[in-house]
Order: sequence, then structure tokens, then C-alpha cells
Amino acid sequence: MLRVSTNVQCGFIIKRIGDVMLNDRDAACLINAIMTYLETQGAQLQGLPQRRIVNSVGELRLVIDLIQAARGGLRLNGAECLRDVVARYGIGELNINDTGFARFRATVERVLKALAMVKVRGEPIIEFTPCDTSCKIPGVVTLRKAGLGFRCPVIQAGASDSGASEARIDVSSIVEKLENKCGPTYIGFEWAVKQTLKYLEEKGSAKIATMAVDLRNDYMWIVKYLYWMYSEASIPRLVRCVVEELAEAGLVRINGDVVALAK
Repeated sequence: MLRVSTNVQCGFIIKRIGDVMLNDRDAACLINAIMTYLETQGAQLQGLPQRRIVNSVGELRLVIDLIQAARGGLRLNGAECLRDVVARYGIGELNINDTGFARFRATVERVLKALAMVKVRGEPIIEFTPCDTSCKIPGVVTLRKAGLGFRCPVIQAGASDSGASEARIDVSSIVEKLENKCGPTYIGFEWAVKQTLKYLEEKGSAKIATMAVDLRNDYMWIVKYLYWMYSEASIPRLVRCVVEELAEAGLVRINGDVVALAK
């Protein structure tokens, strides 16, 4: 049985969240902030070694503490990116009657519901029981043993000069076309597009066959976990599919089997 990688799981989580207020980077930041918070609030195995529950916290307390962490009132790893996320909600008061607070709470609930569906080695990483509409019955978030250390990678475009062109383009429309044309995964093709552009920025130009070899690991997890048929023979076809779509977008040129960045 194949074990799904953290990258793939995080792609599914982000897609499940489906909150218009969050881009992929923001979603990963919020996921990591929640998991870090759950670990740092008394994270220790309680009782017998086989006990699976690590720590529980009230849903509203989690939401309030995330806001305080973003405002600098609570120490938390990743608070810098969390600050950018929370600032968008225009939170005034830390109560459910504040519009910004209510909206942020709804976002956190979306993230928690998505996380509750994730399993590592067959065990859920968290358990989540939401509170009712008025929160008279408090919601509870529970970190489980399998969730210890679970984090999503945060890919930051434009971190160096070589990534500058990637930072300036919106790959979402390209990826959506690839998903429809070559199927079936958004997150896989998003990674493939970014890594292919980065590769061409470093190499200048390359044959598709050479790219299929050099980018094997970047394309392999699409084939292995998300593609309809597990076969390395699919990789050259996927590479060609990606570069053809990049060519349509005017980002690369294809001359026979040679691909080069557009000037």
C-alpha cells in the first residue's frame, strides 16, 4: 500500500478548505499555526504509552489565541505569516458578535474540518467537534498522537532572483487548463509548473526527454499518488503537456523537442 506524502495530503487539505479569503500559502500558514498551537499547549502523551490523545483545547480558545498570536500577544512559530492572514478579517472585538471575529472563526472551522479528515498511518491527526451556532455548547479540538509534527510546506515564490518571473505570473489559469486537459490534480500540476519554470530559468533550454529525466522526482509523485495509472512512462507525456500549456501562455518556446524560456 502506498503511503501518501505530506505534500500530497496538504494539497488535498487546502483544496477541501475552499475559503476565498485564503490563498494556498495562507492556508498552509494557518494549518501550521494550528498544529503548532495544539502541540505547544501541554503537548505530552497522557497516561499509558498507547494513549492516542495528546491534548485538547476549546475551539473558541484556539481562535482567540491565534488572533493574539498574530497581534503579538502570544508567542507562536509562524506568527509573521499568521499576522498577514488575520489582518484581512478586520477583527475588532474578540467575541462571536464581532463580524471580523465571526468570519475568522468560520475560516478556522473550515481548516479544522479539513484537518479532521487527514490520517497518518491510519490514525486521524486531530478530532474536531464544532460548537453550536451560539457556542452555548463549546466546540473541542483534540490533537492526536499521529498529528505530532504534521506541517504543510509553504512555497514562497520569488525568494530569489531566479524565481522572480514565477512570482510575477499567475499560474492558476495554466494549472486549471492542465487539470482539465491532462488530469486529474490541481496541486500536482501547480508544483510541476513551478518546478519546470525554475528548471528552465537555470538551464535556459532543454530537450523534453532530458527534462523528463531531470524532473523525474518532481513529476513522479503526481504519477505515483494522483495519476490514474502508476507508470514512469507517463512522465514524458506529462512534461510535454506542461510545456505545451506554458507555450500557449507565451512563457516558453518549443522548437521540435527543445524547450526554451520565451525572451
